[in-house]
Amino acid sequence: MLAALCGFAYGWHERSVNPPFVITRKTEEPPEVKLLRKAAMMKREGSTRFHQGRKERSLQVLQRGGSLRARAVNDPSNREKWLEQAAFYVDKSVRLASDDSLNSMDAAFNMDRIGDISNQSCPYYEKHANTLKTQWAS
Repeated sequence: MLAALCGFAYGWHERSVNPPFVITRKTEEPPEVKLLRKAAMMKREGSTRFHQGRKERSLQVLQRGGSLRARAVNDPSNREKWLEQAAFYVDKSVRLASDDSLNSMDAAFNMDRIGDISNQSCPYYEKHANTLKTQWAS
C-alpha cells in the first residue's frame, strides 16, 4: 500500500513538472487569419443579401402592379391609365430579377390579366408572350 501511495505521489509530481500533451487544446490563430476569415464571410453574406434584396424588391414591385390592376377594375373611368402603370411595374419586376423564373411566370400571368381587363389588349398580350419566350429561351 505504501508503494502505491509513493508511486502516486511521484507520478503527481512528474505530471506537474512535465504536463501531458492535450489534444483538445486549441491554439490561438493569428489575427491576420481571423481578419481574412471574417472578410470572406462578409463577402459571402453580402452577395447573398444583394441577391435576396433584388428578388424581394421585384416581388414588391410586382405586387404594386397587381394592386394597380385591381384599382383599374374598380375605376372604369381611369382604367387605361391604371393598367399602363400596372404594366410598367410588371416590366420593372422582370428587369429587377430576370434570372428568377418564378418571377417571370408571375409577371407573364399579371400581364395576361392586364390584357384581359384592357380595351386595348394587344400590346399587353404581346408583352405576355415576349416574357414567356424569354423565360423559355433561357
